[in-house]
Amino acid sequence: MKGRRIIMGKTKVSLFERFKRAMEKTPTMKKWGIISWIATISLTVLFVMYIFFGPVGADTTSFATVVGLSWGEVAVYNACYCFKERAENRMKISLAFINQLADKYGIEAITPIIQSII
Repeated sequence: MKGRRIIMGKTKVSLFERFKRAMEKTPTMKKWGIISWIATISLTVLFVMYIFFGPVGADTTSFATVVGLSWGEVAVYNACYCFKERAENRMKISLAFINQLADKYGIEAITPIIQSII
């Protein structure tokens, strides 16, 4: 295998393999976020470089529109992701609270509370 090798335990794992394993464990929504951020930052850097080093007087309105829309897409993605995470965290907190009450008072005593939460 080509590439740098990193020793983990007794086996050698390439940097590409570590990245591949990390991406397999990453949720799809987070993968799309990473791709979205990389694309937006790349477009922004290209736009700034074109402004400073491109032809003088060139029309950049179309490119500026694309860059602005990419930042809008990142903003919408972040809002959706935060909403999803908030809902998941609310569920985790509820389950932890139910488990704590069940340990303290018994499952039969907290059944009405569980029914009202769910």
